[in-house]
Amino acid sequence: MPASICPRCQRANPDGSQYCYFDGAALHVGMDGAASRLGQEFAFPSGRRCRSFEELAQGCVDEWTAARDLLRQGTFQKYFSGIGRHDLARAAQDALGQSNLDIALTNLLGALPVTRPPATRIDIHPRRAALGQLNSGEQRQVPFSIANQGTGVLQGTVSVTEGGDWLKLDGGVAQCPVNTPREQRVTAIVSTQGLPAAQSYLGKLTFVTNGGIVEVPVGFDVVARPFPKMPFQGARTPRELAERMRLQPKSAGPILEGSEVPRWFAANGWKYPVQGTPAKGVAGVQQFFEAMGLSKPPPLKLSQSEVRFNIAYPQTLKFQISLQTTSRKWVYGQVTSGAPWLKVLTPQVSGPQKAAIGLEIDTQAMPGPHAESAVQVVANGGQKLTLRVAVEAQGVRGAAAPDWLKPILAAAFAFFLVRLALLPVVELGGRAAVVRHAAIKVGQVPAPDSPVNRTAGWLHLPWTAILTGKDTPISVKLFNPQFEGSVSAREFRHYYAGALIRTLILWTWWVGAVAGVVVVWRRSGGNDALWGLLAGGVAGILVSATVACLFLVLEIVPHALAATVLGPTDGVAAWFVWIVLALAGWTLCGLAVGVVMSLLPPLRAGILVPVQQALAGLCRLCGFHGLARTWSSAV
Repeated sequence: MPASICPRCQRANPDGSQYCYFDGAALHVGMDGAASRLGQEFAFPSGRRCRSFEELAQGCVDEWTAARDLLRQGTFQKYFSGIGRHDLARAAQDALGQSNLDIALTNLLGALPVTRPPATRIDIHPRRAALGQLNSGEQRQVPFSIANQGTGVLQGTVSVTEGGDWLKLDGGVAQCPVNTPREQRVTAIVSTQGLPAAQSYLGKLTFVTNGGIVEVPVGFDVVARPFPKMPFQGARTPRELAERMRLQPKSAGPILEGSEVPRWFAANGWKYPVQGTPAKGVAGVQQFFEAMGLSKPPPLKLSQSEVRFNIAYPQTLKFQISLQTTSRKWVYGQVTSGAPWLKVLTPQVSGPQKAAIGLEIDTQAMPGPHAESAVQVVANGGQKLTLRVAVEAQGVRGAAAPDWLKPILAAAFAFFLVRLALLPVVELGGRAAVVRHAAIKVGQVPAPDSPVNRTAGWLHLPWTAILTGKDTPISVKLFNPQFEGSVSAREFRHYYAGALIRTLILWTWWVGAVAGVVVVWRRSGGNDALWGLLAGGVAGILVSATVACLFLVLEIVPHALAATVLGPTDGVAAWFVWIVLALAGWTLCGLAVGVVMSLLPPLRAGILVPVQQALAGLCRLCGFHGLARTWSSAV
């Protein structure tokens, strides 16, 4: 028998061969195509049945998604093994070595012994997306046309394989399916938001289908937004801005003190190199150059590394040291103290080659007759220098309280001050208005002769039951003496609590707004005062709401004391006694909180110690230096 020639690859095979040794195609196909018939029908999940390899190949193309799932599940491998085509079973197994199932199915179809395999062929337009220059923060949509220039159904996926941080497909996804007999459109979305400007970017879309694999590059350059403020308007890179500032350092100083330059860096996706508070004047230009790596920080030292003083109590002592360098450059630094009695008069210093640091020792704030602390200076290029300060105060009294007691007393005093600050809001009409509102809500409008309409008449109400939420009856006679009946204390508490929280928020939130303006004004000037007002206002609302909720809980203690000492009563005298009991009750709560927190080191260090230091500063501000020493911490 003559050698058999494969109709597919045109290679000679040994005599008697039924299938091609090289590609598995049927060699002796008669007019009826018997040799290409399948030994057993293959059925797709849709019900489509295939009786030949040609029908199987075409079925896979037409039902690509189902065929891909069948390959993944091993259905093809089992089927080919069952009809004795172990070579095709091995091809199905080898195809699964591909991580991409579209490529795997394409490889399997290439191994099938068909004379005319389905001829899908992909064509992409455009084949390259060169977007040119994009502005920082700009978003651009790039449409792509996927065309099938062959027969059958073009199926597969399009994926973002490079540039995934800024390149997405429709819906913000990284991959989407391809399924079209003719043409399909896909839109790529390019976003430069957050990308550093003045750089080039190159990404890639990969189209993997049964009609071929195509890679499409996507590239662009991000153009920086120019610096907007005169006299450096138009600078497009940090280096260009620095070069202009070098020529006009006096104009550059005030600009670097504000927030214009950090905002420009952020808008262009650059990290602002200056950390911490910017230096003032020409020193700010030196700081900016050092952070940019355009100037080397000069070597620095303090004129003294340690000082000792002997001072008579209650005197104060002011002194100076110098931050200096031998280089012909400006020096700058941030100065902080490690103790309340050692005050920094010049927290931020700068000067040409030398800067004076002003300090003051307050013997009235010292925790004892002997004290030591340190002054920390963070200067050019992050250099840290330390001055040790030791003081002996003659005639100073010992500490008013042992160290372990100070945090507890500080917590009690803090609670006392908070309740004292709330007296004008709550006791001067606020509580009476809230009680009247809650009474109306429960259907009892207080009559003119009602006990709750008298001075401190609300003391007649069973406050312990109301605040604890007990479902106890409240006599209607407290609101309308001529009526009988009762109302639920729990229902009354619901309306009372809501109205009281609203009242406290409306009367106290503005404190946060004022504090926000003051803080921002001191740090960055009036340019950002509006943002300080907004941020402080929001913080004020949150803090006021928190205090209002705590108020409802902590008031249980003074009301329990009032129920024991006063009972149901009213009048001016009862009002004054109630104020004393309210302050005493909150102070007791503060003592209890202080004891608990002092036993837990994280809470003591994170909450009580800052409260101590804040109270010490407040007392010194008001001239109570002896009381300030009580709160001074030795840590």
